[in-house]
Amino acid sequence: MRRTLSISDALIIASVAIAIGVVPVGASAAGFDGSANLICAANNVVACTKSSVCVQGEASAFDLPVFMYVDFKAKVVKARTEGDAKQVESPIRNFQKSNTQLILQGIENGHGWGISIDQAGGRMTTTVSGESSSFMIFGACTSL
Repeated sequence: MRRTLSISDALIIASVAIAIGVVPVGASAAGFDGSANLICAANNVVACTKSSVCVQGEASAFDLPVFMYVDFKAKVVKARTEGDAKQVESPIRNFQKSNTQLILQGIENGHGWGISIDQAGGRMTTTVSGESSSFMIFGACTSL
């Protein structure tokens, strides 16, 4: 089932959907500690509304970009949705590391988002939440 998001929702999700399906062999943990920029792509998305209706699918089913770029120096997540000439940027407002996770957080168009990336292998979970909907995006990242 294909669900079309509003432009606002699409920009929010596009700004934070971080994941890639496969991490290259030999990727070092140093690449997942904020010392190197990341390229990522969405693998699986679960979208839920406040009425408890949830839909699961690929990022493209929600009109989300597959590939994302995390620029730690500029402190932004960048994305371009398919067919859009303009790149969207969402500022990283909080960046912290736990013993095992790299954690990024931000606010975009009234929605809060959080990204957790496993420092050992790059597996990632992103959440985006707003008043009437929420999204969980799963996948992984690789360093550039």
